[in-house]
Amino acid sequence: MAESWIEVVNRVFKENKAKNPDYKLKNAMKDAKKVYKSQPTSQPMKKTIINKRKTATKNMRKSRKSKRGTRKNM
Repeated sequence: MAESWIEVVNRVFKENKAKNPDYKLKNAMKDAKKVYKSQPTSQPMKKTIINKRKTATKNMRKSRKSKRGTRKNM
């Protein structure tokens, strides 16, 4: 699993702080941005759940419309 943003910033900060005592957290955040974006990402489970919910609501809407049409015809 990929590192979280906080973990990457802390790691970059510690590595560079050891080399340069004047290194600041602000600089670590800028440098960590390059490292964090290059990490491979896995698809989170939340996205798949959200997509399933959207399809379920679309199907429910279709069934409601078809029910309305039959009531008007009666």
